[in-house]
Amino acid sequence: RQYERLTPQVEVRRSKLDHFLGIGTPICRGCGDTVSSDHLFAWGLCWHKNHFICGVCHKELDLEQSVLKDNHLLCQQHASMFTSSCSLCDSSPSYFRLSFWVNMWGDTVCAKHKAAACKHCGSYFQPSDHRTGKNDSCQNCSSSSIDTDSAAQLLLQEIRTDLRILGIDLKNASIEVELGSDLTLSQSRHSGEVVAVDGLTSTVSYSNGYRQVQRVQIATGLPWAQAGQVMAHELMHCWLFLNRYPKFPPVVEEGLCELVSYLWMCLRRFETDEKDIWRKKSIMYRIKQLELSTTPVYGQGFQLALLSLRHLKLKPLLSFIQRNGTFPP
Repeated sequence: RQYERLTPQVEVRRSKLDHFLGIGTPICRGCGDTVSSDHLFAWGLCWHKNHFICGVCHKELDLEQSVLKDNHLLCQQHASMFTSSCSLCDSSPSYFRLSFWVNMWGDTVCAKHKAAACKHCGSYFQPSDHRTGKNDSCQNCSSSSIDTDSAAQLLLQEIRTDLRILGIDLKNASIEVELGSDLTLSQSRHSGEVVAVDGLTSTVSYSNGYRQVQRVQIATGLPWAQAGQVMAHELMHCWLFLNRYPKFPPVVEEGLCELVSYLWMCLRRFETDEKDIWRKKSIMYRIKQLELSTTPVYGQGFQLALLSLRHLKLKPLLSFIQRNGTFPP
């Protein structure tokens, strides 16, 4: 059976995730009412579009320009009002106000430091805050990088446990994970779309019907949150293969795998201690980047899969796709 009865503790964790995301019965996080139409998913939550607003001026926000500062939604203009100078230097307020940049956390910098943003979590950082050779990563992301096969294997076991909460149970399947270079993982699965590939899954089917996952590869040196996102995506490929789902169009299969990685990140977001600020930020950054993705296969497939959660939970959604080979209308 693809789905097993879960322990009460696991059921509680899954129910909490469903509640926060409004899976099956979307709830607007702005007003608390059920969402029927004209909604969006942002920051891992569901909103009426007219309730996704700045907490100061009440202007409707778009996801890309929205700022989450101390758990309050703000527009970039009002996020900057709480800062009188650059967070990385001592620019005078008069100069600073003429030209400033605000990241998704409400951290504000002057023009001189606008490029000093970590590519993995979005935080601004001083050049001295990163390790040698990782000039585009902050110290927290650099120090959390998965750069040994043993660390990757431990992360794989962690993700497998979490995916079981979502109903994606790989049971006793033997799956080995390896780290690969950027060159090894540079080619996309799907012709016609050029994307940076951070993970690959190799499988084999034998003539007697036996199926085996040969290995999962992820790029070397990814920070914890990004490595976990890639791992969850690849393990969903494994689950579909081992459960003998038919071959789907790329937009459907990749959309499903992106959806599962999104749900994993949302689960970790809700369960991460509020005191662990960096880990929570790094997860939220990956969530927002996925929500903003517009790539033809991965991004559009994810958006279609996410919209399907408006009426269906994951289990019936997978059953529908297994029967019909596409997302619900």
